Amino acid sequence: MKRRTLIAAVPAAVVVAGCGGGGGGGGDFGDVASIGSGGTGISGEGVGSGGTGITSAAVGSITGFGSILVNGVHFDTDRAALTLVDADTLKLGMTVQVRGLVSDDLLTGVANTVFSSADVRGTVEWVDAGLGIMKVWNTPIYIDATTVFAGGLMALHDLQPGDPVQVYGLPESGPGLRASRIERLAAEGTPVLSGSVQFVDIGEAILQIGGRRIGIIAALLEAAGLRLDQLEGQLVRIRGNAIADPLSRAEVEPWYPLRPTDGERISVEGLVTRYTSLAAMQVDGVAVDASKARVTGRLSTLGVGARVEVAGAWAGGVLAATRLKLRDAPEPEPVAPEPQPGNGNGNSNGNGNGNGGGSGSNSGSGSGDNDYSARGNISSFRSASEFRIQGQDIDAGGTGVVFEDGTAADLRNGRRVRVTGSRVANDVLIAERVEFL
Repeated sequence: MKRRTLIAAVPAAVVVAGCGGGGGGGGDFGDVASIGSGGTGISGEGVGSGGTGITSAAVGSITGFGSILVNGVHFDTDRAALTLVDADTLKLGMTVQVRGLVSDDLLTGVANTVFSSADVRGTVEWVDAGLGIMKVWNTPIYIDATTVFAGGLMALHDLQPGDPVQVYGLPESGPGLRASRIERLAAEGTPVLSGSVQFVDIGEAILQIGGRRIGIIAALLEAAGLRLDQLEGQLVRIRGNAIADPLSRAEVEPWYPLRPTDGERISVEGLVTRYTSLAAMQVDGVAVDASKARVTGRLSTLGVGARVEVAGAWAGGVLAATRLKLRDAPEPEPVAPEPQPGNGNGNSNGNGNGNGGGSGSNSGSGSGDNDYSARGNISSFRSASEFRIQGQDIDAGGTGVVFEDGTAADLRNGRRVRVTGSRVANDVLIAERVEFL
């Protein structure tokens, strides 16, 4: 396991005011805890994913960041302590937990800490690109329109059984994980599995996540502040070892734990794991009352399995939401029967529209809603198809790219731009719009 704790030593001149487009920079600030994956925009000098919310992904050198966008909140990270357990730098699609200060309107903030850890690491057992599903540790991993592909992957159809992968994503209410980022690795590394605990055998010190039964060490469980008899239904992350049975004698930790404190502002992006009404729902196990929230997106899609972003404040152990945003990614298909030998790669012909989780899952991430963006000065410019913003690779060479206040001929090192797009393939943001600033 690679654990790297960094203090970002960047000049603090940008702070909140430098978080372009965030708004609310002059508001009062209060404590905030935020969980998310991916992002909604590289705002200020940072990198994030899209404007729709599953993002807590920031890309590039840590010393190059001014802000990351997580669940619609632009966090300045100039002096944040970054703990990256399974990566060297923040990347698009990584899940994170941010703690710091946030403005009254929940649009801008200053991060004190940013924590990120992989959610699954292991070997692909089978993959069906047509359905947008693969299995790792006998657990289904669902692909949707916002999934980022990296490590030489352009899309799901590039993966084969036996490939080692590292996945970031959001646990389903049942078995499985909704992937926000999939990286193909050179070697498998220490196994990781996250999800909702489906079953607990107290006598044998065994629990089940997805389709995998896991032996744990009770003493390590207690050290993490967990009790075996209270684990069923809880979201956890498992870290195994690399010998014999790799997920025996595993370590268990809470999955991005949140401890409610009345009045503390909170932003959570995840999957609806229980739904009765707007006033009575859960998002990744967090109780939410969104009856008074400003709702954006198609309300008809709200239900168990829906992907949402909620923000508000704790009140009596419940997140009293002031805004709720629905992401209209399709719900995952039921897990199909495992393919017979010889066709484990499923249908790789797709329709090329990047709709994930279905017929377009094999063409890279993207829903067409400009999920990802990068803002800053151009560097490493070679052509419109190959340049960087704050370390994030950009391809703006497509025929359909819209340029605002300039043309492709105006792209060069040092020009300040904002790039938005809805696909990230092999860690390259495919631009749909370029705005000159």
